[in-house]
Amino acid sequence: MLGCQMTAIISISLLGPIYDEAIALALNSKEYFSYYDNMDKDFLSYMTRMQMIDEMRILTIRLTEIVSWAFAIRALHNNEIDAEEIDKKYRISKDEYLLQPYAKQIPLPKEMTELLTKSHILYIRTSRLIDDAVKNLQINNRRYGIAEHA
Repeated sequence: MLGCQMTAIISISLLGPIYDEAIALALNSKEYFSYYDNMDKDFLSYMTRMQMIDEMRILTIRLTEIVSWAFAIRALHNNEIDAEEIDKKYRISKDEYLLQPYAKQIPLPKEMTELLTKSHILYIRTSRLIDDAVKNLQINNRRYGIAEHA
């Protein structure tokens, strides 16, 4: 879909901060989840525990998608894979539930909501970067009469 022109649109310099932030969030999440697993959960209601598990899942999916996408873009820059492979295997899914911020239906611990908020902001920022890159690529293709591949 995007061809090798994507390397010119998404700079390696943009990947570093995204990757670093995603890894830092993943490490912070791991620490928090480990802490959560070891704490006495009796003070949390069943619904709160279920909400936390669901939100942990969402946070993990967001970070996994971002890191794998960043690795794939780096591999594209190194000519190890092509853009079509990124589109097929490593794309940011942008599933509706991943794009939504924490709904706060059930109050969660402050640390958990902070991790969710940070992962949401990073996911949205990464999605916008991709959308902008695709839009710029399409504009450049039209400007220079380059046919787009399906």
